[in-house]
Amino acid sequence: MIRVMLVEDEWLVREGLRRMIPWQEQGFEIAGEADNGDAALELFKRLRPDVVFTDIRMPGMDGMTLIAHIRELSPKVPICVLSSHTDFNLVKQGFRHGVFEYLDKVHLSSGEIEQCLGRLRELLGSQTDGADAGKAESAEETGKPAIEFSPLSYLKANRREQDAKGHAGWVWAITELEDPDIGSWGRTIQWSDFPLQAALRDNRVFVDASGRVHAILREGAEEPAAIHAWMEGYCKCALALSGSVVASAWEEAFRQAEELCADFFYTGWQTRLRYEQRRHYKLGQIPLEPRMSEEMARLLAVSKPDECLRHLGEAIDEADRQGVHPRSFKQAVAMLLVRGSRPERVNQSGMNWGETVSQLVKCRTKDEFLQETAGFLRAFADRAPIGDFSKAVSGAIASMERHMAEKITLQRLAQEAFLNPNYFATLFKEQTGRTPMGYLTELRMNRAKELLLRKDLLIQEIAEQVGFVNLSHFSKQFKQATGKSPTDYRG
Repeated sequence: MIRVMLVEDEWLVREGLRRMIPWQEQGFEIAGEADNGDAALELFKRLRPDVVFTDIRMPGMDGMTLIAHIRELSPKVPICVLSSHTDFNLVKQGFRHGVFEYLDKVHLSSGEIEQCLGRLRELLGSQTDGADAGKAESAEETGKPAIEFSPLSYLKANRREQDAKGHAGWVWAITELEDPDIGSWGRTIQWSDFPLQAALRDNRVFVDASGRVHAILREGAEEPAAIHAWMEGYCKCALALSGSVVASAWEEAFRQAEELCADFFYTGWQTRLRYEQRRHYKLGQIPLEPRMSEEMARLLAVSKPDECLRHLGEAIDEADRQGVHPRSFKQAVAMLLVRGSRPERVNQSGMNWGETVSQLVKCRTKDEFLQETAGFLRAFADRAPIGDFSKAVSGAIASMERHMAEKITLQRLAQEAFLNPNYFATLFKEQTGRTPMGYLTELRMNRAKELLLRKDLLIQEIAEQVGFVNLSHFSKQFKQATGKSPTDYRG
């Protein structure tokens, strides 16, 4: 997918552009959104998108200044101006900065935008063919896959028209990672341990700009489960597998695997899906039931984020049962949250509106979506007295200290605080700077250090007193926290 950054200060216009333009059908995806030039510049530095669509007249840094700054950072990234006919003189300045296209957002037609996207595809394809081919060649020499590779450019550089005699077919596998930076920047991954080295040497493995690992595998000879198991050693992941195709149909295999990735929203991480098992989403299905929508809007209006989050969990389950596509559901909820958040709360929160909504829509699993929404609700809801929040968090800490030897879960702590688990986790981290489970581990390690000073206790006994049944696990956690094994620490 070609990654787009969309910059427009009017939220309704930005939402209309996102919905009206068939981005995914044309091979594009919205990687990020901003509602002013200053936020857009910071977002560009972080995302490094393939294309920028920007308005000209915006509060703070205007579009012309933004374009000039982007040109200093990236002389070649295509920039398309979205503005009105009254900005013509400013548009002429834009062309001097090498603007790729000017689009009149007031009279914009679907034909114009699709022609623009087609020209962008051609431009980016010609720019990346040589560079991506170089990456693919170096993969064979270094034993590492190409990083930040475009699937469409990969297909151009590595197209195969004929299968080896007797070969059954090919399967395209996409491994989605909970922590995409591990893949996109090659951080910590030891590719020398990759289980399917023949595919790596044959340039059939690459990492796209979103950090997903792609592999084109020989059906029956290269087992996709091996990749899934290997990646789970680095972080939680999910695997999407296309149907079996001949070599000339690799592009269709990619489309199948890409389509299947949407199902991860409902299935979550640590799942392996085949195209034959894909969900069949219903066209025209109402993404959010009116009754549920009205109730959530009411709870937003009276600032009851925890109840709203509980209803959202029920709405997700209902959307799953009704066959609602995750993209439609996320957009509907984002729209509801936007409409239900009062303007004064938006201004007081200091959050970037466009980026927040974009983060919600980009969530890959329902648990991620609930966690992001919890943060959204926490930021935009009226604050309860700080004493109430401190009571919830301090009560949880006291429970950790009293029941340290027992099995303590996030669900248990949240239940004791009478809060939704996702909302409780967000609240706890906001006040302590740590996740509840991270804080619990720190408490346990500090208590273990105290007990290790006593010579009358066996290390196994100490492990059990601080909540570890497995001595090996305790020793590993202790060494990770202190740099020493329990025996060395005791001296």
